[in-house]
Amino acid sequence: TWGMDPIWKQSANELTFTNPLKMKLSIVLGVSQMLFGVILSGLNYIHFKDYNSLINAFIPQFLLLFSIFGYMVILILVKWSTHYENTHCAPSILTIFISMFLSLGKVPKVDETESGRDCHSDELISNQEEVQVFLLVMAFISVPWMLFGKPFVHYFHQRKLVRGSMTVPTHAQLRSEEPDETRPRLSSRAEAPLVPQFNLAEEMVHNVIHTVEFALGTVSNTASYLRLWALSLAHGQLATVFWEKIMVFGISSGNGFFMIICFFLWAMVTLGVLMIMESLSAFLHALRLHWVEFQNKFYQGTGQKFNPFTLISKEED
Repeated sequence: TWGMDPIWKQSANELTFTNPLKMKLSIVLGVSQMLFGVILSGLNYIHFKDYNSLINAFIPQFLLLFSIFGYMVILILVKWSTHYENTHCAPSILTIFISMFLSLGKVPKVDETESGRDCHSDELISNQEEVQVFLLVMAFISVPWMLFGKPFVHYFHQRKLVRGSMTVPTHAQLRSEEPDETRPRLSSRAEAPLVPQFNLAEEMVHNVIHTVEFALGTVSNTASYLRLWALSLAHGQLATVFWEKIMVFGISSGNGFFMIICFFLWAMVTLGVLMIMESLSAFLHALRLHWVEFQNKFYQGTGQKFNPFTLISKEED
């Protein structure tokens, strides 16, 4: 079964339990959606046969996002599915990630000096230190891969096109330049196919911007999904306050007429605040997450210009 036991609503540590649960759920949903967006970018590159971007943009972007935050999602799911006889033995994912970057992949040891703690393992998964070192190496490699791969492949491709467009004069062509009225003179300029100009410095600046934007965006975009946690927390607390301060107060009074008044007051406040204002707020935040955090992983806006439907003809304009 999946869900939260309703008995937590009556417990004293309800907020202590639901708060990290909602926070981790928002991380899982956010990282999953961003990974899906990166996969969509790879499908776009395959569709448009842009294999340079497929190899030098999609693969390092996927490796960077998965090696850090995809690994975090895996640890969250493993921790949720692991039963601990002593809850103090459950490793902290935040501590694991801090040690992963500061200690280069080492797993922090569980402090067994506290009373009642008998922990058998400090790792969430087997060979965790080796896995973390490998993921760190992949993350560090993916950044210069994104930075230099695409521009230099494009640069060498353009050089190959330019060399192929040049015509080397043969011995017969050189002899044809000698003054001879019986043979037609060849043009001194060889007609070469047009090759688009390529500026490596400009391409590098453009790629640096995209690399920095994606690398920093993996952190900022993941943190932006925590708004789901904040919305859920605020919605739950508002619902609890309305129920306890209005309905529970009316029921505890023992007056039937007062209970009816409290019910209609509670229904109007719930409809106005939770169902209208909170739903609108959740819609706007979800729309923002789709538009910024999700679509910037694959949408480039370089296709056909959008022409809105109109009944006004050009002659009338």
